[in-house]
Amino acid sequence: MLQVGFIKQHTELVKQRLAVRNFKQPELVDELLKWDEKRRQYQLEQEEIQAKINASSKEIGQLMARGEKEKAASIKQEVAESKAAVEVATGGIDTAAIERERTAKKIKAAGILQQFEAEMGISAPPTATSTSAPSVGGRVGEKSGS
Repeated sequence: MLQVGFIKQHTELVKQRLAVRNFKQPELVDELLKWDEKRRQYQLEQEEIQAKINASSKEIGQLMARGEKEKAASIKQEVAESKAAVEVATGGIDTAAIERERTAKKIKAAGILQQFEAEMGISAPPTATSTSAPSVGGRVGEKSGS
């Protein structure tokens, strides 16, 4: 499987190699890179918000130690709102749907890989029946298919 970093660095090469394999939608490579960039932007925003939450939490501890409970309470409210924003932002992504889609693509890719290996003679395709192998669950000494 290609890494996104490799695809980003060698976009044209990837498209050329996909064309050799009769891949009919080279624009999907560009779309993949676009979605990866959006993912990186969201991740950066989330990390920035988390850094602010951490700094505010540290400040709350210092304020409480000095007895400034009112100011600490207002900062706690801001932190709670920031945490809620992070949860909404990350929870808004349907991770289960993404995982289902990834699994479906992996299954499809595995089938394509098996077909390619069979065509190239790298591995033998699975056979439907075999006369020399014992049957699964058969008793010792029994012939399969009888």
